[in-house]
Amino acid sequence: MKNWLLMLAVLPSFAFANWTSSDKKTPEETLEILDYQDELMNAYLWLPEDHDPNLEYSAVVMVHGCGGAHYKDVPEQWTAKYISGKYKVWGKLLNQQSIMVLMVDSFTHRDVNNDIGGGVCGGDPLDRPAKIDPISVRPADIAKGIEYLKSRDDVDADKVGVLSFSNGGTAALALANHAALAQKQQTLMDAGKEWFNLPFDAAYQASTFVSLYPGCGLNGYTNATQGVFSDDFNTYAETFLFAAANDTSLPDDTLEKCAALRTMDAQHAPEKTNMQMRVVENTNHQFDYKEEDEQPVIRTIDRILSLFATM
Repeated sequence: MKNWLLMLAVLPSFAFANWTSSDKKTPEETLEILDYQDELMNAYLWLPEDHDPNLEYSAVVMVHGCGGAHYKDVPEQWTAKYISGKYKVWGKLLNQQSIMVLMVDSFTHRDVNNDIGGGVCGGDPLDRPAKIDPISVRPADIAKGIEYLKSRDDVDADKVGVLSFSNGGTAALALANHAALAQKQQTLMDAGKEWFNLPFDAAYQASTFVSLYPGCGLNGYTNATQGVFSDDFNTYAETFLFAAANDTSLPDDTLEKCAALRTMDAQHAPEKTNMQMRVVENTNHQFDYKEEDEQPVIRTIDRILSLFATM
């Protein structure tokens, strides 16, 4: 287990509260990769500074929240130019650490009825479209992003991580538990449950997961996925969860749900606990781009960058 508190002197201290255009970077490439249903899914690629195709780089799959990848809600503007500013900032910060970044877009290619748009954050999560479910669909999108990065000659296949946000953070936790799901596949099918149907294969595995302010509700986003996890959460790779201490955008019991997952994971393998949880003081949901107490946010961003820089 790497040192949770590792801080690299070369990492920038940066607060997201006051962006300027120079803090953001638009991805260099717009790609189409196959999702697990063999449909083309949009993805956006940020390349490290002075990228050399003859070298191998660490890489990160970035996973958007329920607000979608873009800050515009109309299909004509679901392009790289309109990627939400927060993700453009993270893309630049990771590129500055010589890390390649791929953001998979779970929403726009599934918006067949214009019912998703730029986000589905409002209302009861159980009323959100099942085609973008964070338990039965979105983990596979992340896995296919990992597979794509590992297929590239300029990526070190042993150094591919996942950086995820909110609804996407929940999906990443589901993927971090992929081995446990694979082991109970027949039980799930017999119970009529649904989840991403991918094997526990090396091509889909990340070395490090980082989940920011996830809901941790791994038992009930749709009726078809309730009870999938129950008492079976067992991460296979290093997993780091950063929760907001004063998160008013998520249910009141979110911190308890997240802590329960951590405890469950520790019980599966007490000698090697893969999941660690940090509650960031004086912060609310999406603390990485809203006005907050800057010092906890700066420390958290630096920790995250160091985790990926030392995969």
